[in-house]
Amino acid sequence: MSFWYGLNGTGVTIANLEGGSPDSWANLVPTGSCTTNKCACVNGKTGPHSRTTQGVMRNAVTTWRGSASDATVLAANFDEAVGCSFTAAVNWAVGKGANVFSRSGRCDCVSDWPHLPTCTNPGRLLDYVATVSPYPLVACASGNALPVSQGGDGEGSDEDSKAAVYNGIGVTGAEPDTASRAALTRYVPGQTQNRVGGANGWELPGIAAPARNLDTAGMNPGQVDQVSATSAATPVVAGIAASMMELNPAVKVRPEVLIPGLMVSADENVDDDLGGVWPMNLHDGRDDHDGAGVVNAVGAYWVLRPAAKMNGGNTAVPYGHDFGGVTSAGLPQGQWYGEIWNASVPAGATLRVGLMLMAKATCGSPATQTNCNPQTHPFAWLAFTRNGSSVSGSANAYNNIQFAGYKNTSGATETIQIKFMVLDWNGITSPTYWGIAWTAQGTGN
Repeated sequence: MSFWYGLNGTGVTIANLEGGSPDSWANLVPTGSCTTNKCACVNGKTGPHSRTTQGVMRNAVTTWRGSASDATVLAANFDEAVGCSFTAAVNWAVGKGANVFSRSGRCDCVSDWPHLPTCTNPGRLLDYVATVSPYPLVACASGNALPVSQGGDGEGSDEDSKAAVYNGIGVTGAEPDTASRAALTRYVPGQTQNRVGGANGWELPGIAAPARNLDTAGMNPGQVDQVSATSAATPVVAGIAASMMELNPAVKVRPEVLIPGLMVSADENVDDDLGGVWPMNLHDGRDDHDGAGVVNAVGAYWVLRPAAKMNGGNTAVPYGHDFGGVTSAGLPQGQWYGEIWNASVPAGATLRVGLMLMAKATCGSPATQTNCNPQTHPFAWLAFTRNGSSVSGSANAYNNIQFAGYKNTSGATETIQIKFMVLDWNGITSPTYWGIAWTAQGTGN
């Protein structure tokens, strides 16, 4: 898709991680059949879900051709019934050099509807995979509201842990053609949707994307099909991530900066059905309905383009990102990291900053979906200051992503300093990669 500056995922490989392969390749690219070059499990089950989600990223029949119309999109399919494990699908995709994993299904379980899930916590395997070559960005569906007829509340409170990855991004769905998207997102008035309850809980989702009747590859040659809900939203985010990798090859192996870059550039509360009052968590500035907002590819372009790479001590700019590595020996707990970034915030604008430190998942050798232990992550403090005085920040012990905002109400452009420290390494001594991104635009909320 060339909706943003001609970018379409050229040179990037996306793995569509599904419990089945496409039931038709007639309108996928390349066409043909499921071969060992295109599918992890050639003899596994097939289905429309894999076809429609893969077609959102690249197809040969719709007007828009997909969210990454020149990327290489592979079917990283699994089928436990024929001996094709989730682990094998992940390892196959890694071997193919996948830069992005798109999982339009539960990342805490390995089976897809209508099959009962096998919850062996594969999210820990994906947390691990994101920290080893080729360092893919992992996008997982946060899940859809379960209807009352199926035992849910119709609002999404049953979906708390569906995108259970730390080193990836959970995606929910937005309905751009309606005033309310309660049926496809996770907000329940008066309730918290955090996996760990309370104002400081682990935040899901991270971001939203269009999720209503997206055109995709149909079953028969020349046929256009449609797909909705988080199954549609997740490959949109995956495709945009691929385009950002094309834009800036330096972030191709840096999910820790791509994820904050996508989040800070998202459109906030674009179809606010609560009259402008959204529940915001105490520290991290995300709500439980649309995360950081609806993904905005053009906004991400300005934050993640090569010219926006800023070392600390930079001339103040409204858009920027940086990344690096650090150890507990090099950055003792309670000490500020050695770089401070300067953001220019116009009058009336809101500065949004995201900081991500990669979590550590310890797995056996070789790593599988069943031998990875619960992750640990550094507990960081993201702080904003103006002329030496604190103005905002985020310090959430349950998250390895800190996310916060500051609205400039002074009537003049301000320079805000951004810095971070690690408050608790939680026993991690090996190198940890971090990424930071910011944007200041609009009039804020």
